[in-house]
Amino acid sequence: MLEQDFPKDTAMKSARPLRTRQEIMYNVIWSFLQLRGFIDENRQLTGWGIALSAAISALDSVDKFEDIIFVAIEMLRMGFVNGQDLLTVPGGAVEGSGDEKIMTNLVSRIACLGRLKQKAATYSGPLDRQLLSYYFMISAVRASLRNLVETILVSMFLGGAIDRDRSDWEELGLR
Repeated sequence: MLEQDFPKDTAMKSARPLRTRQEIMYNVIWSFLQLRGFIDENRQLTGWGIALSAAISALDSVDKFEDIIFVAIEMLRMGFVNGQDLLTVPGGAVEGSGDEKIMTNLVSRIACLGRLKQKAATYSGPLDRQLLSYYFMISAVRASLRNLVETILVSMFLGGAIDRDRSDWEELGLR
Protein backbone atom coordinates (compact mmCIF):
# COMPACT_ATOMS: atom_id res chain seq x y z
CA MET A 1 0.00 0.00 0.00
CA LEU A 2 1.02 3.57 -0.52
CA GLU A 3 2.20 5.12 2.72
CA GLN A 4 0.47 8.37 3.64
CA ASP A 5 3.71 10.33 4.14
CA PHE A 6 5.36 9.11 0.93
CA PRO A 7 3.84 11.80 -1.36
CA LYS A 8 4.84 14.53 1.08
CA ASP A 9 8.38 13.16 1.35
CA THR A 10 8.84 13.38 -2.42
CA ALA A 11 7.62 16.98 -2.81
CA MET A 12 10.42 19.48 -3.25
CA LYS A 13 10.20 21.73 -0.19
CA SER A 14 13.18 23.95 -0.90
CA ALA A 15 15.81 24.63 -3.47
CA ARG A 16 18.35 22.53 -1.58
CA PRO A 17 19.56 19.54 -3.58
CA LEU A 18 18.68 16.04 -2.44
CA ARG A 19 21.46 14.49 -0.39
CA THR A 20 20.53 11.13 1.06
CA ARG A 21 20.17 7.96 -0.97
CA GLN A 22 16.64 7.52 0.38
CA GLU A 23 15.56 11.01 -0.75
CA ILE A 24 17.00 10.40 -4.19
CA MET A 25 15.42 6.98 -4.62
CA TYR A 26 11.98 8.15 -3.44
CA ASN A 27 12.03 11.06 -5.88
CA VAL A 28 13.27 8.95 -8.79
CA ILE A 29 10.59 6.32 -8.18
CA TRP A 30 7.90 8.95 -7.71
CA SER A 31 8.86 10.70 -10.97
CA PHE A 32 8.93 7.36 -12.75
CA LEU A 33 5.46 6.42 -11.52
CA GLN A 34 4.17 9.84 -12.52
CA LEU A 35 5.64 9.61 -16.02
CA ARG A 36 4.18 6.13 -16.52
CA GLY A 37 0.71 7.30 -15.44
CA PHE A 38 0.43 5.47 -12.13
CA ILE A 39 0.21 8.78 -10.26
CA ASP A 40 -1.64 11.84 -11.52
CA GLU A 41 -0.65 15.51 -11.37
CA ASN A 42 -2.37 15.83 -7.98
CA ARG A 43 -0.04 13.16 -6.58
CA GLN A 44 -2.88 10.62 -6.27
CA LEU A 45 -2.96 7.05 -7.55
CA THR A 46 -4.67 6.50 -10.89
CA GLY A 47 -6.59 3.32 -11.71
CA TRP A 48 -3.38 1.64 -12.86
CA GLY A 49 -1.66 2.90 -9.72
CA ILE A 50 -4.33 1.33 -7.54
CA ALA A 51 -3.90 -1.97 -9.41
CA LEU A 52 -0.12 -1.82 -8.98
CA SER A 53 -0.44 -0.98 -5.29
CA ALA A 54 -2.90 -3.83 -4.69
CA ALA A 55 -0.71 -6.33 -6.55
CA ILE A 56 2.45 -5.37 -4.69
CA SER A 57 0.60 -5.30 -1.35
CA ALA A 58 -0.50 -8.89 -1.92
CA LEU A 59 3.13 -10.08 -2.02
CA ASP A 60 5.02 -11.45 0.93
CA SER A 61 7.98 -9.25 1.77
CA VAL A 62 10.40 -12.03 0.89
CA ASP A 63 9.01 -12.71 -2.60
CA LYS A 64 10.96 -10.02 -4.50
CA PHE A 65 8.49 -10.09 -7.42
CA GLU A 66 7.84 -6.35 -7.59
CA ASP A 67 9.62 -5.94 -10.91
CA ILE A 68 7.73 -8.88 -12.43
CA ILE A 69 4.41 -7.42 -11.32
CA PHE A 70 5.34 -4.04 -12.74
CA VAL A 71 6.34 -5.51 -16.11
CA ALA A 72 3.15 -7.61 -16.13
CA ILE A 73 1.00 -4.52 -15.58
CA GLU A 74 2.89 -2.65 -18.29
CA MET A 75 2.35 -5.56 -20.70
CA LEU A 76 -1.32 -5.62 -19.68
CA ARG A 77 -1.60 -1.88 -20.40
CA MET A 78 -0.22 -2.50 -23.89
CA GLY A 79 -2.70 -5.31 -24.50
CA PHE A 80 -0.12 -8.09 -24.65
CA VAL A 81 -1.33 -10.24 -21.74
CA ASN A 82 -3.86 -12.44 -23.47
CA GLY A 83 -4.09 -15.81 -25.13
CA GLN A 84 -4.61 -14.56 -28.68
CA ASP A 85 -2.00 -15.08 -31.38
CA LEU A 86 0.00 -11.85 -31.42
CA LEU A 87 2.50 -12.73 -34.08
CA THR A 88 2.53 -14.52 -37.38
CA VAL A 89 5.36 -16.84 -36.39
CA PRO A 90 4.72 -20.54 -35.85
CA GLY A 91 4.13 -21.79 -32.35
CA GLY A 92 1.60 -21.59 -29.60
CA ALA A 93 -0.78 -24.24 -28.38
CA VAL A 94 -1.57 -26.84 -31.03
CA GLU A 95 -3.86 -29.25 -29.22
CA GLY A 96 -7.24 -28.73 -27.58
CA SER A 97 -10.30 -26.67 -28.34
CA GLY A 98 -10.12 -22.97 -29.16
CA ASP A 99 -10.63 -21.92 -25.52
CA GLU A 100 -8.06 -24.44 -24.32
CA LYS A 101 -5.49 -23.06 -26.77
CA ILE A 102 -6.17 -19.51 -25.61
CA MET A 103 -5.76 -20.48 -21.95
CA THR A 104 -2.59 -22.46 -22.68
CA ASN A 105 -1.14 -19.45 -24.52
CA LEU A 106 -2.09 -17.15 -21.62
CA VAL A 107 -0.52 -19.39 -18.96
CA SER A 108 2.62 -19.77 -21.10
CA ARG A 109 2.93 -16.02 -21.52
CA ILE A 110 2.48 -15.36 -17.82
CA ALA A 111 5.19 -17.93 -17.12
CA CYS A 112 7.49 -15.95 -19.45
CA LEU A 113 7.24 -12.98 -17.07
CA GLY A 114 9.07 -14.79 -14.28
CA ARG A 115 12.70 -15.54 -13.95
CA LEU A 116 12.97 -19.26 -13.57
CA LYS A 117 16.15 -20.90 -12.36
CA GLN A 118 17.05 -24.33 -13.60
CA LYS A 119 20.06 -26.54 -13.86
CA ALA A 120 22.29 -25.89 -16.82
CA ALA A 121 21.52 -28.52 -19.43
CA THR A 122 21.28 -28.60 -23.18
CA TYR A 123 17.80 -28.66 -24.66
CA SER A 124 17.11 -30.63 -27.82
CA GLY A 125 13.31 -30.29 -28.11
CA PRO A 126 11.28 -28.00 -30.33
CA LEU A 127 11.23 -24.25 -29.74
CA ASP A 128 8.04 -22.23 -29.64
CA ARG A 129 8.81 -19.18 -31.75
CA GLN A 130 5.76 -17.32 -30.43
CA LEU A 131 6.98 -17.66 -26.85
CA LEU A 132 10.51 -16.70 -27.85
CA SER A 133 9.10 -13.59 -29.54
CA TYR A 134 6.92 -12.86 -26.52
CA TYR A 135 9.90 -13.21 -24.19
CA PHE A 136 11.79 -10.76 -26.39
CA MET A 137 8.91 -8.26 -26.01
CA ILE A 138 9.04 -8.68 -22.22
CA SER A 139 12.80 -8.13 -22.26
CA ALA A 140 12.39 -5.01 -24.37
CA VAL A 141 9.74 -3.58 -22.02
CA ARG A 142 11.89 -4.37 -18.96
CA ALA A 143 14.95 -2.74 -20.55
CA SER A 144 13.06 0.37 -21.65
CA LEU A 145 11.57 0.83 -18.16
CA ARG A 146 15.01 0.50 -16.62
CA ASN A 147 16.37 3.02 -19.11
CA LEU A 148 13.59 5.44 -18.15
CA VAL A 149 14.47 5.15 -14.44
CA GLU A 150 18.14 5.73 -15.19
CA THR A 151 17.29 8.70 -17.42
CA ILE A 152 15.25 10.26 -14.61
CA LEU A 153 18.20 9.84 -12.23
CA VAL A 154 20.65 11.38 -14.70
CA SER A 155 18.22 14.22 -15.43
CA MET A 156 17.95 14.98 -11.72
CA PHE A 157 21.75 15.09 -11.45
CA LEU A 158 22.10 17.31 -14.52
CA GLY A 159 19.31 19.60 -13.36
CA GLY A 160 20.96 20.16 -9.99
CA ALA A 161 18.22 18.45 -7.99
CA ILE A 162 20.79 16.09 -6.43
CA ASP A 163 23.94 17.05 -4.58
CA ARG A 164 26.83 15.94 -6.81
CA ASP A 165 29.51 16.11 -4.13
CA ARG A 166 29.14 12.56 -2.86
CA SER A 167 31.01 9.32 -2.36
CA ASP A 168 28.15 6.83 -2.82
CA TRP A 169 27.95 6.78 -6.62
CA GLU A 170 27.93 2.98 -6.81
CA GLU A 171 25.11 2.72 -4.29
CA LEU A 172 22.89 4.99 -6.38
CA GLY A 173 22.92 2.51 -9.26
CA LEU A 174 19.57 0.75 -9.44
CA ARG A 175 19.97 -2.98 -9.25
